[in-house]
Amino acid sequence: MDNLSFRIPLVIFARRPREVVLVSTVAEAFAFLFMRAKLEDNRHWKAALESCRIAELGRGTVTAARSTFVAAVRQAGMSVDAKLVAI
Repeated sequence: MDNLSFRIPLVIFARRPREVVLVSTVAEAFAFLFMRAKLEDNRHWKAALESCRIAELGRGTVTAARSTFVAAVRQAGMSVDAKLVAI
């Protein structure tokens, strides 16, 4: 689990609460999603949670977890630093 780092970290401009979050691993992405799961109860969010969980179990890829994470965050109306997003 320790080696599930994103090749390029993501800077997330979150809302509710407003904050800027650096996400550089699958575990950090999962924690971000989990902490906001009640606020963002939709299929994209659930798919990203599942993708991160599967990657942490070694049955999925870091790339898939990162991609579904970015999609969920964007669908929720949050921003991802465009300079750092290289999917």
